[in-house]
Amino acid sequence: MQLFKNKHPNKLMTKGLWALSRNPNYFGEIVQWWAIWIMSYTTAITLLGVLGPVLLSALILGLSGVPMKEKRHKQKYQNDFKKYVESTKLLIPGIV
Repeated sequence: MQLFKNKHPNKLMTKGLWALSRNPNYFGEIVQWWAIWIMSYTTAITLLGVLGPVLLSALILGLSGVPMKEKRHKQKYQNDFKKYVESTKLLIPGIV
């Protein structure tokens, strides 16, 4: 990604993972936290641990991650971003 940004500073990355999801990094982050919780779930008391992945997912999806990035890209890339939004899922490839 950084190599692409260095070569094309005013272009939107739409190849590779970014052709399947507009936010593959955030998707990976959310999956990672849910996987850690699932692996650590052993008793009813560890059910409280679900608060971590729930909070993190809510923050990424609703407050600090995706909305800020989408707003920044909408301003910077305008028409290209509009086409990209129409053709690419927000988070989970093929679903959402």
